[in-house]
Amino acid sequence: MRRKDTDKKERFDLMAEDAREDEEFRRNVIESLAYTISRILPGGDAAKGSSRSDPDAQKAAEARREAEILRASAGRNAPNMPRNQGQ
Repeated sequence: MRRKDTDKKERFDLMAEDAREDEEFRRNVIESLAYTISRILPGGDAAKGSSRSDPDAQKAAEARREAEILRASAGRNAPNMPRNQGQ
């Protein structure tokens, strides 16, 4: 639309740049899909413990470890009380 008023050489250069950007975008989408699918399939990267793991999964694993540490330290620091005291 705006390119309608530009000269032929500039329009050609802009179209070539658009084609390169489109190719890069498509390549990124394909790589992302391939990576995601490889993590979903049995025997994929997720099963091998890839170093390129999901950030949410890393956060969840770290939260579990912290909770385990807190439970363990709370168990050591708690006074020796009967377990069924409230019943």
